[in-house]
Amino acid sequence: MTSVNQINLSGNLGMDPESITTKTGKDMTKLNLAVTTGYKDNKQTHWVPVVVFEHTAKFAKQYLKKGDMIFVSGTINQSKRKTKSGEEFNSLSIIGREVTKLKSSSGEGVGHQGNEVKIIEDDYNDIPF
Repeated sequence: MTSVNQINLSGNLGMDPESITTKTGKDMTKLNLAVTTGYKDNKQTHWVPVVVFEHTAKFAKQYLKKGDMIFVSGTINQSKRKTKSGEEFNSLSIIGREVTKLKSSSGEGVGHQGNEVKIIEDDYNDIPF
């Protein structure tokens, strides 16, 4: 049986997108997504790091900001990191393939006549980790 690595999340951006260019010249943007689970008195917020590339990165940089509600579809990525003291640890993040802006932080609808703004990225051969 083949395994499946697919995740769909919606939540609010906890900070403005951070954009960089990779060593090979590709655009990359980091998003910090707050996903709330539970209900009433049992709510819990999980902070999920999301990384998007190329056209999706440009979209995120241009159209997204702290507080916006977005939908992300992508894959889970595990990478090894080092602390400043040199200790290794595993880190999970989401490689976003599709990002949809659902609502702006000002509460306004998104896009022309309420249509969603969506972009899909297919090429992830230049992931830097």
